[in-house]
Amino acid sequence: MKKLWFAVLLAAALLLCAAAAADTAGDFEYTAEGGRATVTAYTGSDTAVTVPAALGGSPVTAIGEYAFMGCTEITSLTLPQGLTAIGTSAFAGCFGLTSVVVPEGVTDIGETAFFTCTGLTSVTLPDSLIRLEAGAFGDCTALTAVTLPKNLAALSDNPFSGCASLTQIIVAAGNTALEVRSGLLYNRAGNELVCWPQGLATGACAVPAGTEAIGVNAFVSCEGITSVSLPDSVTAIRSSAFRFCTDLTGINLPAGITVLEDSAFEGCCSLTSIALPQGLTAIAPMLLRSCESLTSVTVPAGVTGIGFSAFEYCGALTRVYLPAGLTEIGLFAFNCCDSLTDVYFAGTQARWDAMTVEELNDPLTAAALHLSYQGEPDVDLPEDLLRIGSGAFPDLPGGSLVRIPAGVEEIADDAFPPADGANPVSFIVIPGTCAETWALNNGYTVLYDQP
Repeated sequence: MKKLWFAVLLAAALLLCAAAAADTAGDFEYTAEGGRATVTAYTGSDTAVTVPAALGGSPVTAIGEYAFMGCTEITSLTLPQGLTAIGTSAFAGCFGLTSVVVPEGVTDIGETAFFTCTGLTSVTLPDSLIRLEAGAFGDCTALTAVTLPKNLAALSDNPFSGCASLTQIIVAAGNTALEVRSGLLYNRAGNELVCWPQGLATGACAVPAGTEAIGVNAFVSCEGITSVSLPDSVTAIRSSAFRFCTDLTGINLPAGITVLEDSAFEGCCSLTSIALPQGLTAIAPMLLRSCESLTSVTVPAGVTGIGFSAFEYCGALTRVYLPAGLTEIGLFAFNCCDSLTDVYFAGTQARWDAMTVEELNDPLTAAALHLSYQGEPDVDLPEDLLRIGSGAFPDLPGGSLVRIPAGVEEIADDAFPPADGANPVSFIVIPGTCAETWALNNGYTVLYDQP
């Protein structure tokens, strides 16, 4: 995926260069407007590059989008005084760059500005810096420590996603927007986790109490995490928060969570199960896409829509439990879920027939559909029942319908009249329970309750 992203950026850069009317001075292409110059491309092959303070008689105030992208030969970079902005992906893919000093006066560093500068070990940021955008130093895998300046504003996205060696983030004294707690980067209020440094993300991780939101890309690509414990205070998990945490096998989602944004768990290929919180009203696009080990999922009762590609490429998914209020299933939502065999719907056939199911959901529509039983049983066993012993119901009338609660752990094979007798007993069970397994193994007719 990273190669694809880089290819897209490269294509964008080529188009941008082709469209822009740039002047040339030595190895630099630039545009000038209002007495200020913006570097738009570097065409040289030097290993040590000094960006001039002026081009064409105009002071250089910006490094434009994609200007140095893919200049892998550069190992040393000197930026001029007077610079105020570094654009999107300006130095992306400069693999040979080992250190960078951003001069005083720069206020903006754009998205993915130094993305995949994998040799970068040292970054110096100026006090003038106000905005540091998403993934500005993303995938700088050799970067171990960084100090954020005092004037830097609140971050809406993790600028250090994929920095595998990052173990230390320092916030300069006087910064009123950010703080570090227990080695983790938070907003100043301390209620949103902005970045869990990837170099510290190993094994079982416990998010501190009081955290209310897991920020955009906060844990992205933290491959060493195996489990995450969230405090009850968490109510929101932002976009791509745990994306590509490939070793993550388990996470608890507190009951108070009402926001799970797109791609929050995309690519968590070791995740075997997840209990989605009941406060959700929608399943976000790509929420669990490519969770290849996920075997079943229960969509909460309040959900009315499932976004596009929500469960796409969940190749081990065999069972899905859908609520009665569901009205729409988006494009690709269950695409390539080739192991899906059973769909349990809590509503009626009429509601299922009225549901909007977008294209490329063939595994869902081809699976066996099980509807929840809408009537009342002849025998409704108590909810606290744990075991049903041998001969427990010897005189049960033929044709009886019995509801077995979810908590039953053991049922004797001869607890009820045999399935092959005249007018045999049938059962209402919760899917995935001991009762379902027992009834099916013994040949009984099974109806379903909502899980």
